[in-house]
Amino acid sequence: MSQKSDDFPGAVVTVGSDGHSYLFKEAEPGYYRNSEPAGEVGKTYTLDILYEGEMYNATSAIYETMEIDSIGFKNFIEVGRLTCYIMRC
Repeated sequence: MSQKSDDFPGAVVTVGSDGHSYLFKEAEPGYYRNSEPAGEVGKTYTLDILYEGEMYNATSAIYETMEIDSIGFKNFIEVGRLTCYIMRC
């Protein structure tokens, strides 16, 4: 896993779940990498970034995918040359 951000060179970046915390090392300014396995379905993860004395964090979960039995779309709106569609699964 890796993440590019020119906005946070020199930050301390960790991702944690279920009491385990994985440190992402800065490979180059603003580019963080970790060789641990990817996340697992059903788990919640917390991203923590310590940058210039400020702590930033976010939480997200990996959900199980649903089986798609059909897919389709229909014209929703046209504005000039832009056409938007509604997609149904």
